[in-house]
Amino acid sequence: MRPFFSLLLLTAFLLPSCVQSSPKPLPTISPLSASATPPLTPTFTSPPPTQTATTQPPTPSPTLPSTTPTNSPTATSEFTLQQGMSLPLDRPLIAYEAYSGQNKVLLLADPIARTIYEFSFPTTARFATPFLAGLSPDTRYFVYFEGGELETLYDVEYLHTSIPDLVLHVLDLRSGEVIFSTPLLSPSFPEDLVPIAETIKDDWTFANFDAPFEEVVEAIQEMLLDYIRNVAWSPDSSMLAFASQDPGPSSDLYFFYPESKTARRITDDPGHVLKIYWAPDSSALALDTSLYDRHAREDTTYVLSRWGTLLTSLTSQVWFFHHWHDSTHAFFYGGTDAGDLFELKMVSAPDWTITMLWEGSYSDIAFTPDLSIFLLSSVMPSAPSPPDPGLFLGRTDDGSLRMLSEIWGWGAVSYWGSERFTFAASSIDGGIIGVTQDGEYMTLDDGYWHLATSPDGIYLAGYYQYRYGYSPSILPGLRIFDGNGLKRVAIDDVSVTCVHWNAASTVLAYQAEGRLYLWDVASGSTRLISDQLDEEECAFNWVLDTP
Repeated sequence: MRPFFSLLLLTAFLLPSCVQSSPKPLPTISPLSASATPPLTPTFTSPPPTQTATTQPPTPSPTLPSTTPTNSPTATSEFTLQQGMSLPLDRPLIAYEAYSGQNKVLLLADPIARTIYEFSFPTTARFATPFLAGLSPDTRYFVYFEGGELETLYDVEYLHTSIPDLVLHVLDLRSGEVIFSTPLLSPSFPEDLVPIAETIKDDWTFANFDAPFEEVVEAIQEMLLDYIRNVAWSPDSSMLAFASQDPGPSSDLYFFYPESKTARRITDDPGHVLKIYWAPDSSALALDTSLYDRHAREDTTYVLSRWGTLLTSLTSQVWFFHHWHDSTHAFFYGGTDAGDLFELKMVSAPDWTITMLWEGSYSDIAFTPDLSIFLLSSVMPSAPSPPDPGLFLGRTDDGSLRMLSEIWGWGAVSYWGSERFTFAASSIDGGIIGVTQDGEYMTLDDGYWHLATSPDGIYLAGYYQYRYGYSPSILPGLRIFDGNGLKRVAIDDVSVTCVHWNAASTVLAYQAEGRLYLWDVASGSTRLISDQLDEEECAFNWVLDTP
């Protein structure tokens, strides 16, 4: 019994039928100062007071001029292919997945030497979800699995097995040797799931439909197998976090240490391991667990130190782990079936207490690094604040919330951190705008885009991958702006799956319609690396890449 929840549901602002017929025009503003944004002083020490929205529209000004963009990438790749084992370790590389015949391979591209290194695996290999999660950030190790059978349903791979034949392997890419192997299912799998099923067989999910007991066991088994290939290397590559159901009955979190080639069990939670999120400095991780998938599923999230000690936990049907803001603050969001997300909670070091960071609702929200100022979009408010859809600027010190735009359909917002703009936002009718910490904003371009700022805050990339059924107002392409909002790149009519800046902010890698490109900041030129990537899913990342 596999519950089927459609992956094709779109938010209302993406549906043609829901786009406003007569949207209000985006107001322009007065010219922005060219001076650097003054530093922000950390002020958030306790839950902020209740926010009250006030509307203070900005004053008009012209749209920024654009420079002549460079948008003609090389037509063929200039990279040479060779087998792995001799990787350079002194420079950033780009890891990506591709197919060689019927088999997946790992490729590592060296942008400086223009060389691609290929690593192949046994034909019986299964891979982590996603594939590149198996690669350690230092490119030394790669995780793969053997056992079970894979079924693809709506472009998603599902693992099936009724015997304990699933094994995890850690491969040393330098030597080509497997340095660690461990079974992931207990010898008594799946019979040992029966005691768990006995504890939940009367839950409404099963009782309301008179589900036979075998379907209860099957639901637990599917949850276990759907997530057991989720692995997570610590950012410093010193540890691998993975799930194992041996000894059972549910899967638990384990740490593998490549230096000693040993592993140890960390948790014995009654729920299965679902997802693992490391803090940026490898000091802690968040772990999601649950027993079976259903509507209004109850998850427990644990925050653990790198030593495996429990720091805090949260069990809920409406609050879920969102992301690490930095190494000492993590966000949890609230969400239901309808309306915006709501009530953003934060867990903070050193005592790891959970506090309310924002009590209202939001479609998307972005904070300055010190958490003093935030920008939020709202499409369908699900809390008293904000009272209406639009774009809002807030402060955590005084609880103020200022409406910047009444335009419906603001979606993506992002912290930018350039000298001129603190935030960026995007909507179908409002286009891309840059927003200062004082709430002034400037239109940079038309169109709705996903946003990706460079680590140094100087550049902003906007990109979109168009899919069938989206609003005709949404167009695919790529835009790159400098810190003053001037357009450096404009590429139209090409679906861009994802983009990633390198840590030095000197190169943007992007995936467009199965091809992987590099855009160089200094020269403005674009090079093709490979045309072997998947057209639908993001299939690359930077590795060996430190600021």
